[in-house]
Formats: sequence, C-alpha cells, structure tokens
Amino acid sequence: MGAILAAILIGILVLAIIGLGWQKFFSGIASGARQVVDNPLVEEAKEYLGGFAGQKDIPKRDRT
Repeated sequence: MGAILAAILIGILVLAIIGLGWQKFFSGIASGARQVVDNPLVEEAKEYLGGFAGQKDIPKRDRT
C-alpha cells in the first residue's frame, strides 16, 4: 500500500514539474518556503522554542 501511494505521489510530482517547467516549479517551492520562514508565527515559535533549547539547567524530575 505504501509503495502504491509513493508511486502516485512521485507521478503527480513529475507531472507537475513537466507541466510547469522545472525552473518555475522550484522557484514556486522557494517562494513558498520564504513565505513560511517570514511568517510572524514561525518567528514567535522559534523564539519560544529557542528559550527551551538555550536553557542549560533543565530541571529533573524527582524519582524517589
């Protein structure tokens, strides 16, 4: 079942590249990725999660 789904997705991807042209297709992907990265919600999530990643003293649970 997974192989069939993968083959269908690859086929759709190939047809999209052929229909749009490879340059237009990949520039569209780059443009979409840029919009996601520039989204204020993503910036807030990075700042929020960066606080957790930057903590050096992570409290440990008491296992007594």
